[in-house]
Amino acid sequence: MAAFVAGFQPAASLPYLADIARLEWACHEVFHAPGNAAVALDALSRMPADDLPGLRFHLGPACRLLASDFPVYRIWQANQAEVDEPATIDLDRGGETVLVLRPQWAVQLWALHPRPGAC
Repeated sequence: MAAFVAGFQPAASLPYLADIARLEWACHEVFHAPGNAAVALDALSRMPADDLPGLRFHLGPACRLLASDFPVYRIWQANQAEVDEPATIDLDRGGETVLVLRPQWAVQLWALHPRPGAC
């Protein structure tokens, strides 16, 4: 759907719309994904310290990251049913990265903000 929206000429004046479609699809995928295997914290605490630098964690099936050149989280949030006042969103404020996850079988979206000076 996002690829279709990106190439759909009548939507050309809304350059962020394809990323909103990607975000909505990520919510759909996360909702329908199988459950995550939990990390046993006590098992991590028993690992030898020399093994810790080699650990690699991966996102579970009910978790997605979406990076956009547009403020997709603010756009998505402003268009939710419970929002009373329409928001004015400055597209020039830069992009956002959104974490979509499903704790307790409820999809949540979190805007991730990089540390100042981080690359």
